[in-house]
Amino acid sequence: MHPLQRSIQAHAIRLGLGSEDTTELKRITKSHCSRLSKISGAAAAGENQKLEVQLNHFFNSAASKVVAIARTIKRKASDAPISLTDLKQLAGRLDAFNPVKESVRVELEPKGNGTFRPICTFGQKRRALQTLCTDALSAIFPAFKFDFLEKGNGGMVAAICHLLDQIKGGHHEYLVTTRCTALLRVPKARRRG
Repeated sequence: MHPLQRSIQAHAIRLGLGSEDTTELKRITKSHCSRLSKISGAAAAGENQKLEVQLNHFFNSAASKVVAIARTIKRKASDAPISLTDLKQLAGRLDAFNPVKESVRVELEPKGNGTFRPICTFGQKRRALQTLCTDALSAIFPAFKFDFLEKGNGGMVAAICHLLDQIKGGHHEYLVTTRCTALLRVPKARRRG
């Protein structure tokens, strides 16, 4: 089961979808994940023409657009619940192959040194299209099995365990150690050792 199929329930609850709409959104998500599997298969096999066709189907797919909208729509608890019909209407306005006529808001956030950091806030269409692109790129270029910083791969603990297994198994020619506290800029009060 694709991780997205597990997380879509939380998005449905956040949006305030009814039980029938939630069931339908799960079905739509399964279709979306099926398209991602086809993209992944074509990319892994090196079939560029098939990959191009699958990407075209993906970006024009109503199911993929609905899932992207459901995952990116911003809704406050005080807002009225959103129906699947609303999501489908919003998804119908998405077009990955034409310019998005939606403004990007830029705010300046003050930094500690007196300068400012520009923060961009994207509109609904841009966020949904970015989500579609992220899904497609993740299917084409999956994370390496040893990319422990990828969500769900165990983080720093898994990386250390992997290294220890490699050392114990003798699967190394060189071992270099370094003290990373300087790189991480951890305050002295919080450092150990």
